[in-house]
Amino acid sequence: MKNCDSQILKYQRRMVKLSDDDRLDIKDKADTNRDRLKGGLRVQEKPTPIGMHTQGSYSMKTMIQEDDSDYDIDDGVYFKKEDLVGPNGGEMSALDVRKM
Repeated sequence: MKNCDSQILKYQRRMVKLSDDDRLDIKDKADTNRDRLKGGLRVQEKPTPIGMHTQGSYSMKTMIQEDDSDYDIDDGVYFKKEDLVGPNGGEMSALDVRKM
C-alpha cells in the first residue's frame, strides 16, 4: 500500500488551513456581522443574544480555500428561550427566529 501521508499533509497546508492573516480577516468580518446583527435587533426592539459562537469548518480549522476568498462562516447566535415569544405569546418557531 502506498503511503500518501505527505500528499495529504501538503493538501491540508495548501488548501485547507488558512493563513493567520486570512483567519484574522475572516474573524474581523464575522465580528462586524455580529455587531450589525446586535444593532439591528436593538433598533427593532428584539431580544438580545446571550452569546455567539463560530461553528463549522472555520471553528474546526478545516475550511476549503476559495480562490476569490469567498467563505461561508457558520456563526451560532444564542438566545434565552423565554425571550423568544411570538406575537400571540407562544414560542417562536425556528423560522421566525431566523427571520428576526
